Amino acid sequence: ATKAVEPILLKGLQRHVTETERQIKVLQQVFKLLGEPPIRQTCDGAKGLISEAQKVMEEAQVDEIRDSLIGSAASKAESYEVNAYTGMVASAELMGQPKVAALLQRNLRQEERMQAALEKREEPLLKRALKATGELPMPSRRK
Repeated sequence: ATKAVEPILLKGLQRHVTETERQIKVLQQVFKLLGEPPIRQTCDGAKGLISEAQKVMEEAQVDEIRDSLIGSAASKAESYEVNAYTGMVASAELMGQPKVAALLQRNLRQEERMQAALEKREEPLLKRALKATGELPMPSRRK
């Protein structure tokens, strides 16, 4: 996120870092309700998304291209998180844990909002990147 320069993208990513910190606290509450200690585990899927994003961002020579790639990578990560939380909410409901489901649903809503915001920024970021490289085609005229 710190390599992003486009103001709206940067602000959204910074806000999401704060949300993520709160989500961790919510997850700690979930574990407490379940009477289980949290166990830190590496997620291979998330690790792969991070690795892929780092590689393409290192190759980007122009800030506008890097911003577009950051937005795209963040959108992939959000999609991954939305799917994970959707599954966890469903599991909590099936286990008869309505309080746990409600807490997880709160995190899910935040992830969905971030995903929607990133999707909304994708086209403007891509257009900005193409314009910066001189590759933005002229709009076609409709007859």
